[in-house]
Parts: sequence; C-alpha cells; structure tokens
Amino acid sequence: MLSPIFLGRAASCLVTKDFGGILKNVGYTASFNYLSKILAEAQSLLYIEVQQMASVELNEITFSHLQSLSLQWHLKKKMGNVIRSMDRGIDGATNLMSFGVLRLFPALGECLAVCLIFLLHFKTRVLAALLFLALSMYGFLTIRITLWRGKLRKEANIRDNKFHDIATDCLVNFETVKYFNNEKFETSRYTKAVEVFQRYGAQITTSLSVINLSQQAIQQGTIFFGLVLAGQQLLSDPTEPNVFGQFVAVNAYLLNVFAPLNVLGTIYNVVVKSVTDLKNLAQLLGEEADVTDAPHAVPLPVTSSFCKTTNGLPQGDCVAVKGEWKECCSPPALSVEFKNVGFRYKGQPLDHALRNLDFCIPAGSTCGFVGHTGAGKTSIARLVFRFFDPHEGEVCISGHNIAKFQQSSVRGCIGVVPQDTVLFNDTILHNISYGKPTATLEEIENAADLAKLREFIDHQPLGWDTMVGERGLKLSGGEKQRLAIARCFLKNPPIVILDEATSALDSKTELAIQDALRKLKQDRTTLIIAHRLSSVRHADMIVVMNKGMVVEKGTHEELMSNKGEYSVLWNTQMTPKTANSCDQNTSDQPSPNEQSCCRSINGDQTLSAAYKSITEDNSRSDTNGRCC
Repeated sequence: MLSPIFLGRAASCLVTKDFGGILKNVGYTASFNYLSKILAEAQSLLYIEVQQMASVELNEITFSHLQSLSLQWHLKKKMGNVIRSMDRGIDGATNLMSFGVLRLFPALGECLAVCLIFLLHFKTRVLAALLFLALSMYGFLTIRITLWRGKLRKEANIRDNKFHDIATDCLVNFETVKYFNNEKFETSRYTKAVEVFQRYGAQITTSLSVINLSQQAIQQGTIFFGLVLAGQQLLSDPTEPNVFGQFVAVNAYLLNVFAPLNVLGTIYNVVVKSVTDLKNLAQLLGEEADVTDAPHAVPLPVTSSFCKTTNGLPQGDCVAVKGEWKECCSPPALSVEFKNVGFRYKGQPLDHALRNLDFCIPAGSTCGFVGHTGAGKTSIARLVFRFFDPHEGEVCISGHNIAKFQQSSVRGCIGVVPQDTVLFNDTILHNISYGKPTATLEEIENAADLAKLREFIDHQPLGWDTMVGERGLKLSGGEKQRLAIARCFLKNPPIVILDEATSALDSKTELAIQDALRKLKQDRTTLIIAHRLSSVRHADMIVVMNKGMVVEKGTHEELMSNKGEYSVLWNTQMTPKTANSCDQNTSDQPSPNEQSCCRSINGDQTLSAAYKSITEDNSRSDTNGRCC
C-alpha cells in the first residue's frame, strides 16, 4: 500500500534531476513490493496446513455420516448424486476458505485503505468519494450478475449430476447393456445429457463476458475521471511542489485498487458456487438415520468369536488349523427370537407389512424361511441385522432386545452369505480379509480352505493378489459364493444368515458348495432364506411366510402332514414338468420313469448320477421343476 507513494516521490525526483532521491525511492518501492510478496507467500504456506487439516476432517465427518445413515436412505438415493454432492461440497468448503481468507478480505481491506489514503494523505475528498462510489457500483453490479450466474450454475449442477448418473449406471451395468445390444442407445442418452450440460456451460461463459465488460467499464471510467480530478486539483494548488509525483502516485493507486477487484466476479462466483455446494453438503449432513443407538447404549453382552481358555489359548484367540476350526474356537450359543414384531417400509402397502411375527430360533439350530416373493423373508434378515427397527415388538438375541444395544455389536456377531455377493474391485486377499481386517494370513488361508476356494486361488497367476473386478465380475457365480463363505468363516460369527445363498447357482456348483455351507452352519444358529424348499428340508424349524405373516411353522415332516401352504409349495416345486410328462413323484427316490427322463434329457447319461447325488443331499428338482 505504501509503494505508490515512494514511486510518486521517485517521479518528482526526475523533475529535479535528483538521482540519489530516485535511487532511494525506487529502492523503497521495490522493497515494499517484495515484502508484500513475502507476506503473501507466508500467508499461503500457513494457510495450506489449516486447509488440508480442515479438508481431511470434513471428508472424515461426511463419509462417516453417510455410513451411519440407514439402509432405507441408501436404497432410495442415487449414489452418483451423493458422491458428486459430497465432492463438490468439500471442494466448496475449501474454496470458500481459500478465496474468502486469501483474496476477498484482503481486496476489501485494500480498497478501504486507498480511500483513506486519498482522504488523509492527498487531502482530496472528491477523489475519495469518487473512488468509494465507483467501488460500490463495481461491487453491486458484480453481485447482481453473479447471482444470475449462480442460478445458471445450479441448473448446470443438476445436468452435471444427470450425465454422470447415466455414465455410472451404464458402465456399472455394462453386461446388461450388451445383453440387449443397447450400446448406441446408451451413447445417445449420454451424449444428449452432455449437450444439455454444455448449453448451460455456454450460458455461464456468456454471463462471465458480460460481467467482465461491465467491470472494465466502471474501472476505466473511474481511472479517467480520477486522473482528471487529481490533475485539476494538483494544478490549481500553487503550494504543491510535487505535482508530477503526486499525479503518478494517484494513477498507481487507481490501477492497484482495481487489480484485486478484477477477479472480484470470479471470487464472488466461487463463493456463491461454494455456498450452493455447501448447502447440498449440509443437506447430506442433516440427514438423520432411521436407526440410531440410544445415548447410553452398551455392546450386546455376547462375543462374536468365543474361545474356551483351554490348552493355554486365551479367550478371543481364534485360529484354524488344516481347514478345521480348533475346538477352542466354537462360537457361543445364541438364540434369535421375534416377539410380536410388526414392521413395514415407508410407502409400503399395509398388506405387505410384517405383522405379529412371533417365533424363537434356539441356539445352535437351523431355521428356514420360505414363501412367495415379497412375503417378508429378507426383511426378517434385515431386522436381525438391525438395519431397521421394528415398529412394534422386539427382536432379541439370547433374550436381549437388540434395539437397546450398539448396532456394531449386534452386527459383529452375525455373518451373511447373500444371494448376490457384491465384491470390492480389489484383490481376493482383500475381499476375504474384509470379514476380519485384523486377520493374519494363516487365518485367511484356512478360511479359504474351509470354503473350498484354495485350489482356485492357487491356479491364478497372481494368486491372492488376483483382482476380482468391479463387483467381482471377473469371478464366476460359484467362485463369488465361495469367497463370501470364506469371508463368513473368517468372521467366525455365532449367527449365520444364508440369504438365497445358492439359488443363482447351477446344480453341480451348488453341490460343490453345500459341503462348505454345512461346515459353516455347524454349531451356529443359522437362518436360511430360500425359494428352493429343498434347501431348508433338513432345517430344525421351517417358517412359512405369506404377505408379511407367519402362516405355518414346524419341521418338514410336520408341515407336509398338515397339508397347508408349505405342502402346496413343496408339491408345486417337486412336480416334474418335462415335455415327456415324467411321473409325478415327491418321494426321496426317483421313479423308473423319472430315471428314464433324467437319462434322456439332452442325451446326457451322467444326469442320472447327478440326480442320485442331488436326492441324497437335498432331494430337490432343478430350477425348471424337472426331476433332474
């Protein structure tokens, strides 16, 4: 702020031909300019650490909050929009601090200082008033046009989200796109969305040109009238010896004061954009989870990995040896009980809500849940995991109402093998170890042995470092299921949920996985959600669901003798529907006609043996209802 004064004095020394004065004042000018640069750089270096710390903390808070939100919220949101809002919001917070602290406030302070210098040093009220009026007009015009640009930016953000959503959906579901030969259709959708976004981008660029031209008009007008007024006042004052130097100083101040304001539009635009993005981020952070822990909630009083203190092994030291868990590593016996539970999703019809669910699964037993699609089977698993809290009644584990305990402790004692195993785009090692991030390599290897996955891994060129691809698309269905089973073995939970774990697999692959599932269910409380009734035939208890209610429960034999809903479902699934009209037979052994049918299908003579193996294991038909 002082350098223009010394520059003016140097100019006055030109008139008097005082070289020493020129040298001294030019030196002052250069020194003050360099000092200003040093202070600016020091400010940036000090600020960058604060900015990085704030950015890391905000990222952590936002990501943690998103993970704390309920499953219902995540199911109804487009993750592309959420990620974009999160990224833009965090960038907005960083830009708001950066442009506000390092640019906007210093620029406003410099403008005020120049007005005071004109008033006190140059003693020209007219020039100070002119500058103040020009700066006010400059700021008002900039803000008005930038508000208009802010609306365009908001619309552009919506279009930006849209074309990113289209791209994300298409690339994630590229296999479906290729099934229907819709590459050109998706490309056309994406291109149209990008074109709409670009049109808004062109309008934003046009508005920037308007604001730049308007700012330049005010700036050049102020410089013109300011220099004219300064020149007139200096020439009319006979006592002023340094007219030339004062004129040069005024010119320097007028040029300097508008230099930071040249980017005022950009600064204000960044500020407005940042505020808009921060509002979206604030909306995300303002979302409340449907399921929350009570203020003084404690962990569920059971452990997820229970060990007896025998053979000198401390409690919690769970390892596996040669593909079998040590005796000390048996999970605790935990029961699961629903006490008059009622629940429905937001917007769900009343006739599809869960109503009056009342049953108990004894510790260490296996319970199957069957019924038509939409009967409420998967909702039961979500309630056990406490992804949702029931609207009435209680869900209990070993007699404890899980709503009163920490969610993390409840989920810590439950493992799941889902129907569609979604894997991270990472290595096999990472995906298995996800069941227990602190596991040793020995534990992970033994979990893979139990899941019958080790041979597959050993045959891969990269072994454990083999990438599984986006959502595990590089693996087959059976390999993905084995990996999910290995992950569950590694977690070693006392409660296991098998959610249609083999329904998407062919019979041969299912047979190979059944042995691993049997080991997984051993000594654990197991909930099996199934469409194939043969998967739950040997369960200790079978719960039959229909429109959110329990219509029957009992063993397979008891339910078959009742001739109720279960019996109808069983006979429907087990009745052969081949083109040769094989004999209808629901017994464990195939009739002669069925054996002939099995041998004749596709001319495959090995199917008869496959049928024998299947019936010995679960006595089931294939997905098409044939005897094979």
